[in-house]
Amino acid sequence: MAEVCAVIDGILAIIHPKLAHAGASAMAKIKKEAASRSSDDPHSASSSSISCWPTVFNAIHVICNRATIYHRDKNALPGWFDGLLSVGDYERGAVLSFCNLGFCVPYDSGSLAFLSSRVVVHGVPDVDGNRLCLAFIMDESVHSHYQVPSPGWSRFPKVIPGMSGK
Repeated sequence: MAEVCAVIDGILAIIHPKLAHAGASAMAKIKKEAASRSSDDPHSASSSSISCWPTVFNAIHVICNRATIYHRDKNALPGWFDGLLSVGDYERGAVLSFCNLGFCVPYDSGSLAFLSSRVVVHGVPDVDGNRLCLAFIMDESVHSHYQVPSPGWSRFPKVIPGMSGK
């Protein structure tokens, strides 16, 4: 799982570097707090799991063998990206639909999609076979609790360094 998370974190660092940095900052604070817990703290048992958390995303949802109705996710801020990874053994034909954008894309095993899930209405219809989606998310309430400021929207520079623009 660590290798998969490293790839997903790397992609996030390219498409939204400020969000990747904010996620890393929040996770560092979470890990520091967990490491400082004494053995008599009722939450100390979770400290070892937290110390080896492999991603800058603060949650991974596992969705197994089910359709996902069209929805927006309310735990992230607009402009933040979630990563959706589809894995499994199932028939071709799975699609990830972006309802308010008016299109869908193939969503076969091994597909990875990043989207602003607070803004884009998305869903996946039912498919025969065994599949799951690993949804990598950042919950804004976690960032707020650890006082990590929102990085806002991903923005590309008007002029890319090294490009002449001609």
